Amino acid sequence: MSDDDGRSPEEQPLLRVDGGRGRRMKDSKCGRCVSSRACCGFLCCIMILTAIIAAVLAVLISYGIIDKEVDKFIAKQVSLTKGSAATDQWSKPGAAVYMSFYMFNLTNKDEFLNGEKATIEEIGPFVYNESKTKYNLRWNSDETILEYFENTSYIFNKEKSNGLDPSHVNITTINLPLIVRRG
Repeated sequence: MSDDDGRSPEEQPLLRVDGGRGRRMKDSKCGRCVSSRACCGFLCCIMILTAIIAAVLAVLISYGIIDKEVDKFIAKQVSLTKGSAATDQWSKPGAAVYMSFYMFNLTNKDEFLNGEKATIEEIGPFVYNESKTKYNLRWNSDETILEYFENTSYIFNKEKSNGLDPSHVNITTINLPLIVRRG
């Protein structure tokens, strides 16, 4: 069985009835539109709308309007003002800060004192947790100047120090100012 153009039903393009009016129309490529002309019109509208949005953004960026707005937003979020979350985070930081120290031990002190080249051994790390707290925060009358005191403390972290304990490690080091003075 063939249709008007002499092709079998398998060779015929997909057809559907349009809105019950009895007209048979070919399906558009997207499958949503009644005709390829409607689909093309829809895509053109989307492309024009995208171009307009891109043009507006280009103008805003070229005049620096977006940059100014972003800068205002960031300044509002990170500015230190009385009672703000940024001020609380700044005065009592929650991030862990570690200080690592390495010492250099002179292993041939007697030979070195007799003029031989120094042999040194790196010992460490000695790791300390650093804790900074700002306290007695005082704002001036118009809240533009903040005065505070800061306390920094270091607590030895034996786990991160590979089991080293500075109170049980003897280190012999070179007194460089004295060596330079001797010349």
